[in-house]
Amino acid sequence: MIVKEAISFTRNIDPKEGMAIGKAALFPEMMEDLAHDQSWALKSEAPKSLNDFTEKKIYHIDTRKIASFYSMNQSRPAMMQVFNELLDKIKTFNPNNLENYASGWVQAFYLLGREDDLWNAPKSWITEYTFNDFMRYEPQRTIDGIKKLGPNKAFSLSYSHWTPELLLWAIENGATNLNIDSDGPIQKACERGDLEVARALLSSPIVDPAAQTRDGKRYGNDETNYCIRRAAKNGYVDIVKLLLKDKRVDPTSRDNWALAAALNNGDREMVSLLLSDPRVKKEVPYMKELSKKRLRKMMENNPVRESLGFTRGGDAKANIGIGLSLIHISEPTRPY
Repeated sequence: MIVKEAISFTRNIDPKEGMAIGKAALFPEMMEDLAHDQSWALKSEAPKSLNDFTEKKIYHIDTRKIASFYSMNQSRPAMMQVFNELLDKIKTFNPNNLENYASGWVQAFYLLGREDDLWNAPKSWITEYTFNDFMRYEPQRTIDGIKKLGPNKAFSLSYSHWTPELLLWAIENGATNLNIDSDGPIQKACERGDLEVARALLSSPIVDPAAQTRDGKRYGNDETNYCIRRAAKNGYVDIVKLLLKDKRVDPTSRDNWALAAALNNGDREMVSLLLSDPRVKKEVPYMKELSKKRLRKMMENNPVRESLGFTRGGDAKANIGIGLSLIHISEPTRPY
């Protein structure tokens, strides 16, 4: 019996009154079980009833405890009833105001088989903080639900949680925020090697593959041309080919950083591609000695490779000489 299970009551009490007393006693117990350690140290802060529970007070709850709370109490009908009534209230909250705390409550709704309450809530519960939770439970329903939020929202969410399918859908359907986060999307696409997304983004005039990054702006560092530097470092040849076609991109950024990274990786294909650009080859003499040493070694192991940017044919040693003459310059003076 729910009344008996809920709390120890004296006999001969009205069942309705008993249930009310039971809920009043169980709610504080539930709050204590779910709260962060010492969150309710000030007794005046602790909600005493469901009506007293607000969006502000949700921050005292450790949502990581929800699953264990559920497993420990699912055999207690009265506690589950109180928990369900708490969810009735929470589903009306604005999930954007709950930030990362919304994530645990998504799990709670799914644990109790009440996920439709979230899908039918006044405000969409799919946010930056809950995206992964919904995708874990129902990926296709989540993608379809995000599309209903419009291309701009779909683009920002799929950028934060890198979902190429949604990114491409948002671009094709007219998203206008393709350069959010200081052109973060094109930077991430190049860093991850997502050629299709990178190509789609570069089709928009508002996307700048040479732009200063967010952290570069924040800390005053030169992080321009991040796209080609990271793509080269990570070995994405097709991405680098795409970027070299864009006149805004400087492949020599930060002292030929892209070439130095490719040399450090021993990536002959990337070195060959970068040296095919006259700007990169011209800057080789000004690189650090370690990078030039690595280039010499790579050439010696492949003496007649015109792919390294030197002439084809002729004596192998001569070709090595031609290559070395390009980089064997002592402390050159840069013409400014």
